[in-house]
Amino acid sequence: MSFLDEVPQNWVPPMLPALRDLFVQAYRRTATAEDLADAAGIVPGTFPYHENMRLTWTALIRVMGDQGKLRALVQCAAADPAAASYRPRFEEMLQGHPAVAPPSGVGASGGWWRGDDQSPAVTAHLELERLMERRSRLIDIELAGEVAAAARSVAKLSLRFGSEPGHGTGFLISPDQLLTNHHNVRHEVTAR
Repeated sequence: MSFLDEVPQNWVPPMLPALRDLFVQAYRRTATAEDLADAAGIVPGTFPYHENMRLTWTALIRVMGDQGKLRALVQCAAADPAAASYRPRFEEMLQGHPAVAPPSGVGASGGWWRGDDQSPAVTAHLELERLMERRSRLIDIELAGEVAAAARSVAKLSLRFGSEPGHGTGFLISPDQLLTNHHNVRHEVTAR
């Protein structure tokens, strides 16, 4: 039995979360998700509406699974010309291939999870990053428009510290004022 046909669904293995993420990428709007669910035969009046597509798809996968129509939903997505670039992945899901490869065994060293960051040379190049919440990194089209408008005020700086050239960026905040980072006005050797 495939994970597409299991009732109740088990969200602990990676297959259903991977399927949800695939749907979020392929169908980013509620209307297109609703059309796909209709094509798969969702019971009228049971489409779950939520404030974002990640929650909507999680709930829709549960609803379609409870109705025994999750496989039909994936089949409709695999056949949808509008999601053609995702077709191979949907077909993998239909064949029951794991959404994520199973982890390989622990090597003889026992330190397989540590990676190269034990080396001081590698550690010097690591950047600290902290993901504050699990969410999509996609931005709304309205925000993209605002970013594009703000980008017009970005200026490329050609800098010179003594005889040493440099480059940077800044924001034009008034006709005669530029906002930039401290490393563009202070050089570690020539302009302390």
